[in-house]
Amino acid sequence: MATSTQNTQYDKLGTKYNSIHDLPVTKPEIPSVLAALGDIKGAKCLGTFLLLFLQVCIFVPSCPFTGILDLDHVVPDLRCLPSCYLACGTGRFAHLLHTLGASSVTGYDISHIMVDAARTAYPESTFPTLSFNISDCTKPLSPPPENAPFDLVFAGWFLNYAGTEEELIGMFKNIASNLNEKGRFVGITTNALEPQMSTPKMDFYGLDILVLDPAYRDPSTSTSTGGNDERDVLGIKARVRGHTKEKVEFDVFQFKSEVYERAARKVGLGLKWREWVLPEKRDDGSEWGEGYWERWLDRPNFVVVEGWRL
Repeated sequence: MATSTQNTQYDKLGTKYNSIHDLPVTKPEIPSVLAALGDIKGAKCLGTFLLLFLQVCIFVPSCPFTGILDLDHVVPDLRCLPSCYLACGTGRFAHLLHTLGASSVTGYDISHIMVDAARTAYPESTFPTLSFNISDCTKPLSPPPENAPFDLVFAGWFLNYAGTEEELIGMFKNIASNLNEKGRFVGITTNALEPQMSTPKMDFYGLDILVLDPAYRDPSTSTSTGGNDERDVLGIKARVRGHTKEKVEFDVFQFKSEVYERAARKVGLGLKWREWVLPEKRDDGSEWGEGYWERWLDRPNFVVVEGWRL
């Protein structure tokens, strides 16, 4: 039987995880993702942040990014986006999609604590179009999403929790099975392109990223009988520690780009890697300051990936 690396580490974090989003390191995520999405006017979409599905998303003036991002420039037709979204955590992004006009959002997460937190924060009595479910998203989703297949599948901070190539294939299989023949996949994950991934990042824009295993091999594959470990190195295993008031710490995997590409090909998906986009201003509208992002650009902590059916 294959070894599973999926776990419920977020059961120990709960809503404390939300404090990560206040750190500067997270601020390039939204503009980079929006740039990758491009013009998706009229698309029927599916997406994931730890795993949720957005049915219809219409940009409204109350959007939290108004004044921070030039959404007309980044995504010209977001106002007309019929969409779907995939991976929920405490429901923060599910609520964001709701404020953007989503007609319904269904969230999935392996952690019952995170799902309970999402249900508490966004009760059905107040948010009847939001629902949250417990599911291991490396396997077929239960309950399955409605209205599949979709024009767009979005996966945010989802693929980096695959600890074996088989689990990564399972994630891509979920994505592919919900994508129509001409659809696109867009995701955000740990930086698969980083040549220095085995070197820790300390005091990195509000995070410490410690390397637990600098040459991580697939635990589900066998070693040679001669005593030498001949398994391919997939990448690294890392521990992320936030500079937050309450302790926030969790483990992730950072696989190399060729591992992602190989896993995607096995389920009939092609991949390409997108450029990063920096936020123009801070949340309060002030400037970042000259050279602020130089160290981050040298070693970005994430990468946006785009995919399609081969």
